[in-house]
Amino acid sequence: MTGTWLAKRRKDQYYRLARIRGYRSRSAYKLQQTIRTYGIVKPGQKVVDLGAQPGGWLQVARETVGPEGLVLGIDLKDIQPLSPNVKLLKMDVYAEDMPDRIIAELGGPANAVLSDLAPSIIGAWDIDHERQVDLARRALEIAEKVLDYHGNVLIKLFEGPERKKLQDDAALFFERSRLLKPKASRPEASEIYFLGLGFKARPGVGKTTIVNRLYEHYSKSGFKIGGMTTREVREAGVRTGFMITDLSSGQEGWLAKKELTAGPRVGSYVVVSDDLDNIGVAALERSMNGPADLIIVDEIGPMEMTSASFRNSISRVLNGNRTVVATVKYGSRYPEVEKTWQKSLHWEITKENRESIYRKIISQVDDWTGKPVGGAS
Repeated sequence: MTGTWLAKRRKDQYYRLARIRGYRSRSAYKLQQTIRTYGIVKPGQKVVDLGAQPGGWLQVARETVGPEGLVLGIDLKDIQPLSPNVKLLKMDVYAEDMPDRIIAELGGPANAVLSDLAPSIIGAWDIDHERQVDLARRALEIAEKVLDYHGNVLIKLFEGPERKKLQDDAALFFERSRLLKPKASRPEASEIYFLGLGFKARPGVGKTTIVNRLYEHYSKSGFKIGGMTTREVREAGVRTGFMITDLSSGQEGWLAKKELTAGPRVGSYVVVSDDLDNIGVAALERSMNGPADLIIVDEIGPMEMTSASFRNSISRVLNGNRTVVATVKYGSRYPEVEKTWQKSLHWEITKENRESIYRKIISQVDDWTGKPVGGAS
């Protein structure tokens, strides 16, 4: 550290305020200002702080949630203990079981995920930027799996060419989002924060798992099943696209990919319209015209609904005389779905109720098809 740097730091008002207030870092004021403006953390909530060392954000989060709340700090480095209501976990954020550990430590999903994660700066800006984006994506992946419905995130980014893609990806999961730079951020710093408010999907609630279990359950029972399912594709832990599968034929194709440039765009993904129509829509049409006992559609979402053919087919499926089990992302509003709302049964799936909902679906399908096949498996 040079004398000039030390002198500049001593003149920094947030550095001086942090020393007076007993905060472990000046960055505590970045979080404090964001909480005051946007209310991302509230009393009694459960909060995760990724990259928590030395603990400035932990202190602010602890003050905000109060004695009835709980804060979990995670870092590779040791953090001086804080008490009460602050847990510490020395762990690599890239650990595969990180989301499970977080939920176990908190005793349930988090209301807010905070990430001030940053790489060790080497001075090669393109490399530093890519490493920061990778950390931010990992923070977002963790948030997807541990955030409760309507939860919030604050994730550090660096300005650069990959920032916009990450921002677009993250925005899909929240009712409102924006970039911000708290007043406490140094003016010369390239850091900026993604703020996501109102998480739109319950994390890891298991809707796809339920769909897969339904398919296995009724396939073993001799049911003829039609329809389509969607699954994500990841490379080196990063989501790169989504595949669709025709349940009756097993044929697969791309629903959307990141690296494409031509086609309907949803966030950072480009829909592969030919595969969607030739495989997904064709699967729906075949299920209506063939001998299907059960039609499964996972999911009715923004990518699928870019296709006029899909919209037409899903409307016919939902208004037909076959038994249909379909998933819709929570909070989505599609006329094709809403027109059938009154004459259908619908459940919101959570971690707590997913097993009971699965059994309810089994019972309902058995009732509608008139082909009871025994207990849910």
